[in-house]
Amino acid sequence: MLVHHRKVMLEVTGTTDEDFPGIPMGMSSPWGKRLRVLAVKGDVDDWAAYAGPENWLAVDVLEHGMKLAPHVAAGIFPVLDSERYRP
Repeated sequence: MLVHHRKVMLEVTGTTDEDFPGIPMGMSSPWGKRLRVLAVKGDVDDWAAYAGPENWLAVDVLEHGMKLAPHVAAGIFPVLDSERYRP
């Protein structure tokens, strides 16, 4: 799946337990606690969010990271319209 054409709107980094409480600790265990989370613009005025290790490039997070559940993504990116989230 190629997703490099998606436009990154917002990017944050932090730890699962302090900065991203909605991401269960078990989900990040293969990568450790430090994550990079990206919000990307979709094709039809929607958006999605992906998480991966902090040391990954943005393209790697988009292609190989985990897609976040809508309630988790909305909590991390409250400035974006949660009704436009693409599950």
